[in-house]
Amino acid sequence: MKKIRFIAVACALALTLCALLASCGKKDKQEEPSAKKPDVFALELSEYIELGEYKNLMVIFIYESRAEAAWRDVIDGSEVKKYPEELVSYYTEQTQARYRYYAEKNDMEYAKVLEDFGATEESIVNEAKALAKADLVFAALVKAENITLSEEEKSEHFERYLEFYIESYGYTEEYVRENLAEEIYESMLYDKA
Repeated sequence: MKKIRFIAVACALALTLCALLASCGKKDKQEEPSAKKPDVFALELSEYIELGEYKNLMVIFIYESRAEAAWRDVIDGSEVKKYPEELVSYYTEQTQARYRYYAEKNDMEYAKVLEDFGATEESIVNEAKALAKADLVFAALVKAENITLSEEEKSEHFERYLEFYIESYGYTEEYVRENLAEEIYESMLYDKA
């Protein structure tokens, strides 16, 4: 269950907090994300994504969980009509910030860090597009099935997700409560979906 929850959080948040992950060892001082992630639920999703088949899938899984395999198949079976520029830019900037942070922390050149990680500006944009596609598929699925969270579900599970964010990312409880409540609710919605 913890593995599935971690995967759900990672997909839902994607690179929202990537700049921070490079410094997970520092539990007392985390940098805050520089930009707010665009709200995919506010988009007219039919302009951006054609949701693939997601019901009654026959899923083959060997090296991943059943849930991971199903999610992969749904994403692979969906078609992006066009990418929301703001969302791709957001993920691109977050990934670049992660590499820049790593370069600065280790007194290295940005280009050298990219080379060491086997990354290029093109691969960063492609990764950003993959994350944007996953967000679009998730939002389209939630809308298609009218999946929502009740206030009872939010209050019942909030503390458990709060603890997960604190343990996984090293944030303080105060920071999570003040700044990441919406991300927690999105993670809950992802898990429910």
